[in-house]
Amino acid sequence: MPSVRDPASATIQPAPPVATGRGLPWTVAVDDAVAEIGAARAEHGDTFVLDPERSGGSGGSGGAGIGRGDDRYLFTFSPTGVESFYALREETASKGVADYLMLRRKLPDHLFEGRRVLPGTLFRRDDVAGYLTQLDRALDTTVTEMGSSGEVDVFDLTRRLGHRMGLASWAGEAAAGPGFERLVAAFDALDGSDAFVHPDAMAAVAASGKAAEQAALDTIVDVVGELVGSAREDDLFGRIVAAWHDEPDDVRRRGVALDVALIHVASMSNLHAALGWGLVDLLAHPEALGRVRGGDVELAQRCSLESTRLAQRSIMARTVLAPVRFDDGHTIYEVPAGWTIATLLALLNTLAAPGLADWDLFVTLTFRDPVHQPGKNWTRPGWRQAKHAWAQFTDLIMSDSAGGMWVRCLEIQPRRGTPHIHGLVSGVDPALSIKHARAWAYHRYGLSRITKYDANLGAAWYITKYVDGDAFDIEFGGNFAAGTGGEMTNQA
Repeated sequence: MPSVRDPASATIQPAPPVATGRGLPWTVAVDDAVAEIGAARAEHGDTFVLDPERSGGSGGSGGAGIGRGDDRYLFTFSPTGVESFYALREETASKGVADYLMLRRKLPDHLFEGRRVLPGTLFRRDDVAGYLTQLDRALDTTVTEMGSSGEVDVFDLTRRLGHRMGLASWAGEAAAGPGFERLVAAFDALDGSDAFVHPDAMAAVAASGKAAEQAALDTIVDVVGELVGSAREDDLFGRIVAAWHDEPDDVRRRGVALDVALIHVASMSNLHAALGWGLVDLLAHPEALGRVRGGDVELAQRCSLESTRLAQRSIMARTVLAPVRFDDGHTIYEVPAGWTIATLLALLNTLAAPGLADWDLFVTLTFRDPVHQPGKNWTRPGWRQAKHAWAQFTDLIMSDSAGGMWVRCLEIQPRRGTPHIHGLVSGVDPALSIKHARAWAYHRYGLSRITKYDANLGAAWYITKYVDGDAFDIEFGGNFAAGTGGEMTNQA
């Protein structure tokens, strides 16, 4: 990958505050990366750059532009700054490049060279059914391994579950055979999430010349290379093997194994830790645990997202490839190529914005399948009709007095072709009967679930899943503060 550094245009205009004496843990001795950046924020405000004298040095991992004096970070934490961060375009400020540069601190360089099947190509919508099948099998095997009693480290359990599901998906079902334990040990040593959530460990990785990581890759090449002959044309592993069909056998086996290694490292990330915290938090909330054990899948999803939000310690970064204008709400900065704009989720994710914890209801509307009698009840509504239905519903449940607000998220269910809505509403009429609202919605549209909002169950974060969907529509209404109302739509 070409260098994105440009020493000739190294300064941001106007100059942001400099966190003198603060640096990143892969270049200087830092015990707690979150505390280091948190202290810099407390000292200098929501936008600052790290001390250039402590952002580089000789503690890097090797490789151009990694852990050297040209590591330059602009951190942002203000609401507008974070919004601007997520609005940056990939072609000018790349998350992919930033992730690559971060992973190179942990992973051997040659893992990124010559790859033919990249992680994104195995995450198509049609692949999900295969992953769910492997998940069911992995869960069955995991339960059998656990036995009927005893103790277990929950994070070891979820990491092993992730390995079993992932390797069976993109290294074939044979990966669960005799070589599975060797692969688990190798991928635990190769864990790329360390670069994001344990950056303080990267100096030791660099000092060793990535010896443990190279040995782990050698093991993966040995084990996965032996599985090439077991690939089927109709599975994901078969697609990886097919991409190397034109190479000699030894080159093909190594290429396939390294493709699998990068895919598995990228897909696992800190997934197992999120699953682990989800289980821990459920055990600490017996009422929610009982509902999940009783089959409440939607609550399980919401709890998982909330646990991930609260436990997240990752750095989010975008490497600037071309000059960008960056607005933090107070100043518009001209940021040249070569800088990295970043934020730290652990300093953002534990508090709700003012007013967003004051919802009254969490609403789910699942519209009926199409009916054949024209004009009777509901007939395959589209986007416009579903939005009209939501407007009618909020008119029913909200008080006439000012002050209420709502957010509505809409998607079209692919198999049924009908809308599905999640919404949060405040300013509900105090005289409203939830039972009456459910019956009203059911008679007109279809299944409805209307419950009192509980901030501890994570509904406000659950509905944000729509932003990453193939087809979504999110709208804000009512008395939202100026600047937060409006609509976001993606009907690709």
